[in-house]
Amino acid sequence: MLDYAHKQFKTSQAAEACKMAPPTLRGYLHRGEFRAIGKKADQPGLATLFSLRDVMVFAVAARLIEFNVPPKVAFGIGVEFGHFGDDDRDPASMFDFREKGETFIAYWPDSQTAEVIAGDDIKGLYDIGISISQSEAVILIKLNPIERQVFAALGFGA
Repeated sequence: MLDYAHKQFKTSQAAEACKMAPPTLRGYLHRGEFRAIGKKADQPGLATLFSLRDVMVFAVAARLIEFNVPPKVAFGIGVEFGHFGDDDRDPASMFDFREKGETFIAYWPDSQTAEVIAGDDIKGLYDIGISISQSEAVILIKLNPIERQVFAALGFGA
């Protein structure tokens, strides 16, 4: 079982796993658009370390930013995905593919809200959206490829 909480990845490793340039991630952190959730270095000049959970948060946020979601909002959605699960999904993890299908984030731009949903629940997406937002517009992002990308970049098997 993977340890999602162990702080072991440098900023450059985290950024590259998210397909983000390291200066871009550092910029988001420096400007406060992403909160520094890593372990600060014990001494000046040493690297801040991030966990697998942190990297998954950044990766989800980076993908949302590609769809013009504001960075601060994208990071908040990433944090919800990375730090909160439910009965069917652990934090920063996917739903069991055999039972629930692939894992998605649905994002409603007008209300800047999002929901992590299982592939089996896609048919109910309209009903979920009506309860969250009055807009018909929704951005749907499949998370399983993001997990594979991160795991491969950090040397984990998916």
